[in-house]
Amino acid sequence: MKYYLDTNIWVSAFNPKHSKNKASKQLLKNCSKQNIEIVTSGHCLAEVYSVLTKLPKGLRLSPHMTFNLIEYDMINKCQIIDLTYQEYAETIKDAANKNLISGAIFDGLHVKAALKAGVDRIYTYNLKDFERFDIPESVVLCTPSD
Repeated sequence: MKYYLDTNIWVSAFNPKHSKNKASKQLLKNCSKQNIEIVTSGHCLAEVYSVLTKLPKGLRLSPHMTFNLIEYDMINKCQIIDLTYQEYAETIKDAANKNLISGAIFDGLHVKAALKAGVDRIYTYNLKDFERFDIPESVVLCTPSD
């Protein structure tokens, strides 16, 4: 089994004050116990860094702490999928054809990376955002509570 984890899963798992911290951490623990391969993308690494270092005061993590979490829990434990510039272009074209704007493209990049890796499940807290992209029926789109 392979699971792709969206940025919001990582952000909530890494931030103990996040309202979804417990569910996200439990997902990571379950994956480890069940030997489920966790997949993410190079783009996701940057998004996690961006979000964790710009959260409001009290929730924000330092750049050094954020890097350590990313390196230990993501880079060292996950399959990291990189997209080619052609795959970026395909995703941008798909978003344009669907008349999607702004940050929707980032969800498309997550979907593209997940499908490239051949995952069984994609975990996100933004189900509706991901549903705008073409995900085969064989791939389950879900939240950690599912």
